[in-house]
Amino acid sequence: MKDFVVVIDLGGTNLRGAVIDLEGNFLTRSSTYSPTLLSKVDGVEKVRKEIGGLLEQGISREYRPVGIGIGIPGVLNKDGVLTQSPNLQNLVGINWRKELGGSFSLPLKMDNDANMYTMGEGWRGAAQGVEDFCCLTLGTGLGGGIVIRGKLYRGAYGTAGEIGHMVIDEDGLPCYCGNRGCLEAYASNAGIMRRAAELGQEAKSSYELYEAARQGQRLAQEIFQEMGRYLGVGMANLVNIFNPAMIVLGGNVAGAWEYFISSALDEMKGRAFRYPMESVEVVKGMLGDDAALWGCAYLVSQELGIELR
Repeated sequence: MKDFVVVIDLGGTNLRGAVIDLEGNFLTRSSTYSPTLLSKVDGVEKVRKEIGGLLEQGISREYRPVGIGIGIPGVLNKDGVLTQSPNLQNLVGINWRKELGGSFSLPLKMDNDANMYTMGEGWRGAAQGVEDFCCLTLGTGLGGGIVIRGKLYRGAYGTAGEIGHMVIDEDGLPCYCGNRGCLEAYASNAGIMRRAAELGQEAKSSYELYEAARQGQRLAQEIFQEMGRYLGVGMANLVNIFNPAMIVLGGNVAGAWEYFISSALDEMKGRAFRYPMESVEVVKGMLGDDAALWGCAYLVSQELGIELR
């Protein structure tokens, strides 16, 4: 009998899941809306049902479940309590380990969703074989992950890597985290859609804004270029602090790569120390929406001492 893991990417907009076998194959996938607006009870129940459905699908194939991995956007403490989450504020305070671990008699691995994304790109994506890199996920918010000498850097209490909440303007725009001037307020889906509304550029999503840019609408192109400049400030800070060999940019906003990357690189080059800046490689993520799911599978396998192919 073959083994499998259930993996969940609980994002600010979508709740994605998959069943992955230990040979690194996706057996099935699922996608639904994130419990962003649900109560704590209903939010937990939605995630619990999603996991249960995926377990049933794996078992129906006569595979055996060996673990569950979940990526959650926000700050998780060591007990599994979501202590802060700009994009899942209604679910703050939940002890996810307790709520879900008691429902399934399987090892449960949880981490920040951007950490999961980072490990996915490191294992199967753009940063394969790179020992020192940073990853930024440009989605509903702006997540981040840091890998040092091949290992995910979590800090003293497991909360390191909140790159989106570095302050780049002390008196800047309000951020959903409660602070002002965070990188996320400028270089995320929420940030660029706010800017589009301010300037009168019609778009219901970052994808529509990207399509407008592709069609030659100058204002849409300028919005992405401006976003790129703010992103470049953040990348310069990463270069100066961590000296990464690579910075990986992913998330749905990264689809507009050609409209923001030049201004981002120009800003980074103008601000970072020359020597580390000349060596860092800035690349687009390879795995898309699957990156965090791959990362969940990888970290579960590490927890169990199992080598995924």
